[in-house]
Amino acid sequence: MKRRKGHQVEYQGKKYDSLSELSKDLELPYSSIVHNYYRTKNVDKAVKIAQKAKEAETYVVWGRKYKSVSMIANEYGIKRSTIFKKMVQGNTLEEVLAEILKKEVIFFQGKEFLGLTELSCYYGQDVSLIWERLANGMNLEEAVFSPIKRRNKPQCKIEYQGITYESKRDFSRKMKISVGCIHEMMVNNNVDFETAADILLDVKEKAGIPADRMISRIPMCIIRGKEYKSIAELASELKITTTAISTYKARNGCAGILEALVQMQREKREKHIIGGKAVSYEEMRKMGYSKYKCGKVPKQEFPLYPQLIGYDFVTDCIDVAQIYAEVKAEKLEQLRGMIMEI
Repeated sequence: MKRRKGHQVEYQGKKYDSLSELSKDLELPYSSIVHNYYRTKNVDKAVKIAQKAKEAETYVVWGRKYKSVSMIANEYGIKRSTIFKKMVQGNTLEEVLAEILKKEVIFFQGKEFLGLTELSCYYGQDVSLIWERLANGMNLEEAVFSPIKRRNKPQCKIEYQGITYESKRDFSRKMKISVGCIHEMMVNNNVDFETAADILLDVKEKAGIPADRMISRIPMCIIRGKEYKSIAELASELKITTTAISTYKARNGCAGILEALVQMQREKREKHIIGGKAVSYEEMRKMGYSKYKCGKVPKQEFPLYPQLIGYDFVTDCIDVAQIYAEVKAEKLEQLRGMIMEI
């Protein structure tokens, strides 16, 4: 049905220039208002029917009920438009919310966080515990700030370097490394809990990450206090492709990403100067220049990666991924040596 502009109506003593204005004021779906108005010819009945339909509409996320997508967005500090955009792709509301909380910006307590992992680290919480609490029906604020209750059921105690901990989660809280991070290390490298913890704690110390700061994943690098989770994140900020960095690192045998970036800054490429402009040999050939004429045109050196000009990848820069690779290789070698001795 087409919208009828300028159709004046009155509801509860207030005049509206159109049904669209009425629906916005009452926060009711325009389609429901206009359909029921032209069906009943009565604005009061149309509003009443639309209100009942809206009240009957319920969204359920992890056992919690919401009357609108806006309420969900407000409770979790995310954008309503992002939820609608993801829902169009055919995923369930819980799947959509989980994906957004992992990757998108979250507005929480007046601050912005890029995903739940960053938020949990900021508040010194284990991200796996927050996910568990959300799945059990807590809202985001409760999941972050609720005190940890001691369970009555028997705990599986563990011992690490002569100290006994009530459970793996107790160890995680005290050593400030998430259970999920340790579990991922165990699965990916086929090592036990103690070896995984050894590697992560050693990396954390050598990378200069404060001991009292919770980590849910090892960052790729730290540049003057700012952590980058992946090459893609750093490349996006530098306005260069991920492939360019990764390929250069592999071809030139660079030990780490930061070393590769420093070398990339030194790379030069000769270009011909024509009419005050830098032109490559390939471009000149396309312009009709012969090989002989190309050789007569003056050349000048230019940075091969101009996007990297002005950046400092040395001062207060830590290649955590490189530290991680070295520590892991050393620990795994020690572990193999111990097995051989046995």
